[in-house]
This record gives sequence, C-alpha cells and structure tokens, in this order.
Amino acid sequence: MIEPGTRINGIGSHEDMLPTIMAAVGQPDIKDRLTAGYAAGDTTFRAHLDGYNMMPYWSGQTDQSPRDEIFYFDQGGNLNAVRYRNWKLHFALIQGNITDAYRTTPAWPRIVNLRADPFEKAMNESSMYMRWMADNMWLFVPAQDYIGQFLSTFQDFPPRRGSSLSVDQVLRVISEQGPTVGR
Repeated sequence: MIEPGTRINGIGSHEDMLPTIMAAVGQPDIKDRLTAGYAAGDTTFRAHLDGYNMMPYWSGQTDQSPRDEIFYFDQGGNLNAVRYRNWKLHFALIQGNITDAYRTTPAWPRIVNLRADPFEKAMNESSMYMRWMADNMWLFVPAQDYIGQFLSTFQDFPPRRGSSLSVDQVLRVISEQGPTVGR
C-alpha cells in the first residue's frame, strides 16, 4: 500500500507502469516470466520489458528507485541522451520546436546534473561550464555501460519493424553509422 502524502524523488518512466501494475495484481515477476516465455491462455508470449516494478519503492519497502537510467531517442532512432541517476549526458541536442527542430551533435557529450540544473541551462549560461564538464567526464564510463546493457537486450529480443518512432531505427542507425557515444 502506498501511504497518502507519500513523496518520492527517484527516477521513473511510463515503461515502468506495466511491471508495476502487474505486481499490484499479484504478478511481481512478470518481466522475468515474459523473458523466459509466459503462457496466457493458448499463447506463449516471450518479450523483453524495459520497465521496472516500482511497487517496492512506491510503498516504502525500499528507499531507492530500481531505475537508474533513461534513454532519450529522437523520431529517427538516434540516441540523443542518457540519464544516469541525477546526471544526463547529451550526445545530440535538438534545436527548435517539435515541428521544425534540427539535431546538432557536439564534439563531446554535454553533461547536466539535473538536481543542480533542472532546466538544463548552465551549459548555455555559465562561463564555468567547460571546467565543470571536464571535472565530470568520469560519467562517460557508467553511461557507456548502461548503453551497452541496453543494446545487449537486442541480441535475444530484436526490435520489431515499426514506424519511424520505433526502436528498430536505433539498430539501423547504429549499423550504418556506428555508435555515436563519446564521439
């Protein structure tokens, strides 16, 4: 049960809703079951869910969200950023509004601490940003690890062909251009 007035501040995503709702109705291990092959009626479903069961976190059984990362893709399947805990690394920046935006790729990923800079303005407004960014380049290592873990799930669970907004475009872009992380 989630107590009224509970406040939490960890990372969550809409991807977490299915595993969390399934846990709430008595299936806390649905992610593992689907990975192995889950029989429902006459059909066996085998799929990889990127979501996490948030119920232990939301109900206060643990103080830490199970999610440490979020991946940000554009409509063309490009990995533009990754969030790791309070940190976000931008591999590309989108300039303009959603209807006419264009993508720029900086020489080095831009680093943001979302707790200190929730509106992501320091990279454009602070003369000390470059020094601060150099001090925090250690983040490239855990970010590459999370990206590698994410991409490894495609080996057993390749993306399905879909629209331009689907993750199968990620593999197409990577196979054509190679990964752009840290370039």
